[in-house]
Amino acid sequence: MKLILTVIFLGIWNWSGAQDYYISSGGKILTIDPTTCTETVVCNNIPVNTGGGTTSGNIGDIAFHPNGNLYGLMSNYFISIDLTNCTSTTISQHTTNSNALVADASGNIYAAHDSLYSVDPVTGVFTALGELPCTSGGDLAFHGGNLYMTCMNGDLLEVNISNPIASVILGNLGTGNWYGLWTAHTDCNNSVLLAANQNDIYELDLSTVGTTFQCALGTWTWVEGATMAGDFLASDCGCPLDLGPDTTFCAGSITLDATGTNYTYQWSTGAMSPTINVNSAGTYYVDITEPVSGCTNTDTIVVTQGTSANAGMDYVINICGTVGAFNLLDSIPGNPDAGGIWNGPSALSGADQGTFDPSANAFGTYDYVVAGSGGCAVDTASVTVSNNVSPFAGDDVVVNLCSEDLTLNLYASITNNPDAGGTWSGPSALSNAYLGTFDPSSSAPGTYYYIVGSTSCGLDSTLVSVIVNMSPVLWVSNDTIIDSGGTAYLDASGADTYVWTPNSSLTCSNCASPDATPSETTVYTVTGTSNGCSASKTITVTIKYGTEIFIPTAFSPNGDGLNDTYGVISTAFKSANFQVFDRWGKLVFETNDLSQKWLGLIKGEPAMGGTYHYVLTGVLQTNEIVKMSGNVSLIR
Repeated sequence: MKLILTVIFLGIWNWSGAQDYYISSGGKILTIDPTTCTETVVCNNIPVNTGGGTTSGNIGDIAFHPNGNLYGLMSNYFISIDLTNCTSTTISQHTTNSNALVADASGNIYAAHDSLYSVDPVTGVFTALGELPCTSGGDLAFHGGNLYMTCMNGDLLEVNISNPIASVILGNLGTGNWYGLWTAHTDCNNSVLLAANQNDIYELDLSTVGTTFQCALGTWTWVEGATMAGDFLASDCGCPLDLGPDTTFCAGSITLDATGTNYTYQWSTGAMSPTINVNSAGTYYVDITEPVSGCTNTDTIVVTQGTSANAGMDYVINICGTVGAFNLLDSIPGNPDAGGIWNGPSALSGADQGTFDPSANAFGTYDYVVAGSGGCAVDTASVTVSNNVSPFAGDDVVVNLCSEDLTLNLYASITNNPDAGGTWSGPSALSNAYLGTFDPSSSAPGTYYYIVGSTSCGLDSTLVSVIVNMSPVLWVSNDTIIDSGGTAYLDASGADTYVWTPNSSLTCSNCASPDATPSETTVYTVTGTSNGCSASKTITVTIKYGTEIFIPTAFSPNGDGLNDTYGVISTAFKSANFQVFDRWGKLVFETNDLSQKWLGLIKGEPAMGGTYHYVLTGVLQTNEIVKMSGNVSLIR
């Protein structure tokens, strides 16, 4: 927790205001009272992330930034320090060996060693500004608008930021390690420059570079860097407060901000936070109190809520025939606000009324623009003024439908680009407005009229004759079962023409009663057509395969036409492999097509008479796996 000290230098200089004096000593961060040299440890140890882990060590110097952040230097690391939990964030690693650090009221950060550097607080990049006449002893401090630095040899240097090598050595502070250097306020308008030599605190006289001893810190505390948290307040004798000028918001809410340093807040709304959100007009004030000094302040702000603009809704005006001048504002729906302006192809008379004269103004789109009050955005409505031509309903048409067809939009059937937006009349009420959706299953056939236009522009109509033809009612023969290699007799009736698919195993594909000889179970579809309407049905022809397997035990390939070949005789197989071996086990015949037979030849020559061995392996039409073997006699 940050300690705020209000101190008085007894007998030397009066203290005014509330300041926080921080020093770095070894790896610790402390607050001190420079009048009594009492110190309070804020953080015992600040770990630093070095990329390969964390380390801790002496923090060479520290500096408060106007943004409230505390920055520090440890070895070659530039860090941001969080005093609430005593942690740090490594911003960058540098090679400048800088051990002095300060920030000015504008937020510029400077570091020093043999040269002066500017430091980017976001990226941690050190930019060399120039070489210094001496090596920094450990601290930089702004005082009276000038920058000062303690040198390693005890010299006090007035730093020339724009040309560091031209910096002026004012004198020598004496022996010892002059590490800490910072400004302290003595009253509302004056301040002094303090320096620390090891653990002793001195006031500096810049005119003589003389030192006046104030007090000594504990023997264990060496000041290695010093800074003041209040360096950048405009005044330490009051409580600065400014809610800003009176303001206006349009919609939602607006934030009122009284944020300051260490204040307590009491808003007219009862809130006690630095900021509040208000969503209504009114006069708001806030009372602030600085708890240590006891100073108070009050500020008031008037909040006005603007009015949203309403230009109405877009609209289209169709002018038919010769009409006189009229006001476009009267045509806009949605109760538009008065007082707007008109933009468009022609300049309209009548101010916000937007008087349009068809004989003088151009047809087209005119924008009515209304500005909201109090910063509310403008609103715009568009009025399109069209000079209509005579309505056109399209050409008469005849629509033929089938009783089984899906719905049809009759508007889409009208030729020659009819105007949209018309109405329908006829034997049945049609759905979907001007599209005129006709449903063959429920709408009555007959003559339908499509009508477009208006009383002022005239009417036009077209005739749509809807004819609903009955789809044929097909009759087909029943599903059937035939033996493999057999013939099924298909039959259909009820239509004028027929088409059968698939047609590869049919005697004809466009007759009423074809014969079918499929090699496998097949579903045949017949489509019958009458009066331009079609219907389809199917017949399934199922193949029944035999179950017998016959393998002869002898054959005589002598060319007499009797038992000249040898093989398996069966239609029971879906797939099979048949092999014949001689008495020595040598394969002499093999086939995967049981219609192929062995001719009693081996390599084209007649095989010797005798006993041969066969092996049959296959899958039946019933998906059963079969394996058979046996002997066969070849007789010569």
